[in-house]
Amino acid sequence: MSLTVQEIPLEQVYALRNLVLRPNQPISSCHYEEDQFEGVFHMGAFVEQDLKAIASFYPQNHSKLDAQNPIRLRGMACDPCSQGQGLGTVLLRQSIAECQYRGFDLLWCNARTSAQQFYKRLDFAIKGNEFMLSGIGPHYLMYKAL
Repeated sequence: MSLTVQEIPLEQVYALRNLVLRPNQPISSCHYEEDQFEGVFHMGAFVEQDLKAIASFYPQNHSKLDAQNPIRLRGMACDPCSQGQGLGTVLLRQSIAECQYRGFDLLWCNARTSAQQFYKRLDFAIKGNEFMLSGIGPHYLMYKAL
């Protein structure tokens, strides 16, 4: 299996975001306001030439986290046919390296409760209690110092 991770244009994230994160919702629900912010970038994991996993990164503070230059992970998704093969782990590890290269000192996300163990394996910590995101479900605020 030939796996590559690289920065991708915004337009390439929508299909997987919709399939995995917002099924049965219009694709417009996958267009995040933050996608237009300065400094945003998107990473993709490809098997051969097929995009199998995505993640988006937004320079953004969080009021409960103390950092000089934090970045937010949002919209991470892996094609259901490729889940459990380590693609998300490889994508996130290489994306963390990219965040460090770009000078960010903390990575944070609102992690779905169902994904918290995935993030814990990559040394993310939980801050606070579980909370609900309307229309999406239970989440935890998770973070990792870079």
